[in-house]
Order: sequence, then C-alpha cells, then structure tokens
Amino acid sequence: MKFIFSSVITLVRVAVAMSASTVQAVPAPRSLEAGMKLMQARLKTISKQATDTAKNGESARLADEFAQITEATKALIPGEVDRLPASEREIRKDLYESMMDDSANLGLKLAEAFRINDNTKGRRSLKTSS
Repeated sequence: MKFIFSSVITLVRVAVAMSASTVQAVPAPRSLEAGMKLMQARLKTISKQATDTAKNGESARLADEFAQITEATKALIPGEVDRLPASEREIRKDLYESMMDDSANLGLKLAEAFRINDNTKGRRSLKTSS
C-alpha cells in the first residue's frame, strides 16, 4: 500500500515538474512557519476570487505556487515530531507528510479547475478542503 501511495506521489511530482516549465519557480520557505504563511496567503487569495472567471489565470498560477510551496514545506517536519517518543515519531511524520501531499494535490486540482474555467469545481475543491 505504501509503495502504491509513493508511486502516486511520484507521478504527481513529475506532473508538477512538467507544469513548472510554464510556472515561475517560487522560492522555498526557510521555515515551517514561513511555508504555512505562504500557503495560507495563496489559498486566501484564491478563495476570494474563486467566483471571478476573469481572474482564473491568476488563480491557476496561485494554485500552482501553492502546490510548489506545499511540496517544499513538506520537507520541514514540525519540531514537535522530533520530540516525540521514537515509537510515535515515524507515525506522526507519515501523517504530516500525508497531509502535505493532500494539500499539494488540492493545489493541482485547483490549478486544473481554473485553467479549464470550471470555477464551480474550484469552489467545491476549496470547500471540501476546509
């Protein structure tokens, strides 16, 4: 099961890398807090303009940036995890990485929805993520 999950994640990363040729790279956050703030700012803007079809290009770009930032932030494991007993550490790390993968996938879904001008799908994805 873990092998299948990592294979899917690898495919998503390849897709992100392939789409990155049309997307300007976003600098990687230097801390977990910085990464979370950048992610939150992108989602807040996307949420505000999710009904405005004139801003779909910008929303798709922001969603791509959100996915990139999320992937970079995934490597910044919360310090609390390191302070856990060894028996819990790996479980919590896997949970954190899984949540970050889900968030990166949200970014990819949003970008796709806005690129095809399906704002209803974009808003639905935003609602199910909250």
